Amino acid sequence: MFKMVTRILGVIALTGWMGAANATLIFDFSWDSYNGEIIGEIYGLSDNGVDQAATGIVLTSIDAMQVNIDVINDPFWVVRFNDFDVAGGKITFADFWSQFDDGVNDEYKRNFSIYTEEPNFDNYIVGNIAYIANGEVAFDNRVTVPEPSSVILMLLGLAGLSFARYRKQY
Repeated sequence: MFKMVTRILGVIALTGWMGAANATLIFDFSWDSYNGEIIGEIYGLSDNGVDQAATGIVLTSIDAMQVNIDVINDPFWVVRFNDFDVAGGKITFADFWSQFDDGVNDEYKRNFSIYTEEPNFDNYIVGNIAYIANGEVAFDNRVTVPEPSSVILMLLGLAGLSFARYRKQY
């Protein structure tokens, strides 16, 4: 029994469960003017509507799209307009203007969704935006993963219970 537990712990250690346990997807882009070119690419995950599988998208590869940004629980942020259109990687129409009421250069969370007409007006939900008040938008879509130490402690506890039952039987 002890050899089996040792092997299981060895496999867990070799598969990389020892370390940070936070899987993060980060999306980042910025622009210079209303008709400026997007710097970099935006990567996201979309729901294909059939088997709910996630499909990757790149903003600059979509011919036409619209982005809507809405406020999430922020009393100091006032949205005046909240969308812009992108064609061929360039912003062709921008109607996004907001205002900080508290005057603090800080980070705020936003809801972010992309609508595109290819192939049939799918809705791409990207996650939350951390809008930093310097003209850049950083998208941060975090997925929490169990801590490796918790998993190892749970496995050790189960191994101990199994060993105690094994000793009682024989």
